[in-house]
Amino acid sequence: MDPAVQDGQGPIYVWDQNSQKLMAINMPMQHVQQLHHLQQLQNLQQLQKMHQMQQIQQMSQPVMTQGAP
Repeated sequence: MDPAVQDGQGPIYVWDQNSQKLMAINMPMQHVQQLHHLQQLQNLQQLQKMHQMQQIQQMSQPVMTQGAP
């Protein structure tokens, strides 16, 4: 028996975008919200990384010519 179910929490259904279906999660709601927040943060960080990579690629060409003696 899951401890969260014994506490009267019951399963919490969360939409999983990867598998495109509802997933039952046996944990308190605040944990689910924290997980969702973390996922959003990771998505943001990935976007920022991609943006930084594009900027670095654009900058690297003139920097290399400047570095030549």
